Amino acid sequence: SEAGMFFMYQYGAAVIAGLIIGYLADKINNKRLLIAVFVTPIAALVLFSFIDAETSFAYISVLSMLFGLGAAAPLLIKLALEVIPAQRYVAGNGLLSFIRDFGTPLGSVTGIVLYSTFSSKFTQSSLVNQATDAGVDPNLIGDVEQAAQTGGEQISQGLLDNLQSLGVKFEDLFSQAVSEGITSALHNIFYVVIGLYIVLIILTLFIPTKNAKTKSNLETKSSA
Repeated sequence: SEAGMFFMYQYGAAVIAGLIIGYLADKINNKRLLIAVFVTPIAALVLFSFIDAETSFAYISVLSMLFGLGAAAPLLIKLALEVIPAQRYVAGNGLLSFIRDFGTPLGSVTGIVLYSTFSSKFTQSSLVNQATDAGVDPNLIGDVEQAAQTGGEQISQGLLDNLQSLGVKFEDLFSQAVSEGITSALHNIFYVVIGLYIVLIILTLFIPTKNAKTKSNLETKSSA
């Protein structure tokens, strides 16, 4: 239920932001507005990078709304339609829809793959570190890595005996490792997304600024 609430806050904020940004896009410089829109989710992601398993859901919800405020779709659509000739509006709109509909699932799948990869890697690393700190026999570290790769389903008897002699439960080590692995995975995904937004801001700087005369000429050609 908390996951549903998270996305509800995020998409709700995106809907409201879309209306506001769409209104502002007709009144102020679109390039500057687009940069401001991209900076908002970067700020949210920077704050997201400090969360951990102990962070309250209320705080995460506020950040999700802040992230949702970076709704750039209305601006991007306007910028794209400004350079599409009137006689090609339908084809241009079809291309925009294709890119959006293809990019959305592609981004989701890429995010899931990155999260799974990072989570598995950091969980294994954390488990090895905890086992080492607990005094597990160095010769059994390979068994620890194997246990991490199988999600704790396959644990060698030698490792179990060693942990028992140390008075340590594998479940406790693994639970802590999973928590740390998830946190580290999320942080790294945030860093990747921040990098993508920075690239978008850099690309935005290369968008040509149209003056009133150029805009008037384009409108004259379109009407002709």
